[in-house]
Amino acid sequence: MLNKSGLKSNIAIIIASIFLIAVNSICFSQSTGKDSAQCIISNSDAKKINKRILLTGNFYTQFRKDFSDITNKNRVSAYFDYAFSPIMLWKLSNRFFMESELEIKSDRGKTHIKVGYVDVSFIVNKFMTIQAGNFLTPLGTYQERLHPMWINKLPDFPLGFGHDDLLPITETGAGIRGGFSVLKSKLNYALFVSNGPQLSDGGHIPRTEGMLLYEDEDTSLFGFLNFRQNYRDNNSNKAMGGRIGILPFPNSSLELGVWAESAIVGAKYGAHTHSGSSLDVPDYSKVRSRLYGFDFSYLTKVSFLKGMIDIKGQWNKIKTDYAKYLNTYDTSGVVWSYSFANHSVDYYAQCSYRLFSFENNIINKSDICFRYSYMKTPKGSLWEKDIKQYTLGINYWLNWHSVLKLAFRMETGNRERQAIFLQWAMGF
Repeated sequence: MLNKSGLKSNIAIIIASIFLIAVNSICFSQSTGKDSAQCIISNSDAKKINKRILLTGNFYTQFRKDFSDITNKNRVSAYFDYAFSPIMLWKLSNRFFMESELEIKSDRGKTHIKVGYVDVSFIVNKFMTIQAGNFLTPLGTYQERLHPMWINKLPDFPLGFGHDDLLPITETGAGIRGGFSVLKSKLNYALFVSNGPQLSDGGHIPRTEGMLLYEDEDTSLFGFLNFRQNYRDNNSNKAMGGRIGILPFPNSSLELGVWAESAIVGAKYGAHTHSGSSLDVPDYSKVRSRLYGFDFSYLTKVSFLKGMIDIKGQWNKIKTDYAKYLNTYDTSGVVWSYSFANHSVDYYAQCSYRLFSFENNIINKSDICFRYSYMKTPKGSLWEKDIKQYTLGINYWLNWHSVLKLAFRMETGNRERQAIFLQWAMGF
């Protein structure tokens, strides 16, 4: 759900985009004759602009059937939805580049529109690029490289990376990134400073005490870190983080990466009013959260299997300092404080097998994929979860950027449910 400020911002961006497209269209519709009407932008200038702007992105539509969900009896069990994410790349000069993504997504009959990311990059040299704005997080590889549905081997996300996101999708700040060779190996790096996540005390989003919040949306978790809220900050401290990756083999078949982020995530609050009484709220201004993990990717041709093996994974850990939170949800009206070890962990491991050495052309355009994912959030919190997820899928590639997917997913733990997906995803 969009708040009023977010809605106004998105509407302004959409109007500005429509205006630019309209101006560009008018210019290209003009005659090249001497008596042609003058345009705001001349044909020659418009052609130059057109060469510098690339419109790309991705789209998917899918049918999903939930077979069971004991945690939500009112959940819609079968539905269609879609998502369309146009991305504009603008070459301002040989060194300056800008990119932006607009996300339009349907979820059980509700349409959500928001800006995915907007950032500008300056190429210093072949070893370093400066980046600023709102950019995809380099904490691990999933969000930055694998989350578009036509790249994602399965029609859903691993635990902790989608609806249950424990990590940020984007960072708002600035950073440097690049890579270089060391003998026969390659190294890449990304370092940044950003607004960082916010520690929830439950006041802004009910029942989220202790959670790191990243986006302004309804949720039902406490002590959670809000990362999508990092468009703004709740204190003067800034998050600092980065990732270092190494490709040890000359053919770049293996990549190993480590990453971390640290930030003060709390703020000093005044008084919290409940039932007409003023209660002292704990001071969260010194509460720090540390995020760290590692990722890996291995891609190789296996001759005896007549195919390509693609193995990927990522392990994430979140540790937030000890703090006390107020429970104001007791039906008796009594407000009481509680605490818990605010540590969360989640990870996934995925293996896909691409067939390409068979005589049957349909088989050669297919691959199968299996992913195991696990997520555990703090015990004793109101957003406590301990879930295992298994997803098995088969894909058929219509061409190199368009794929049909069929997958079955099963979750066990304190969220028991199964689902089947039929999806068509396309990059353009």
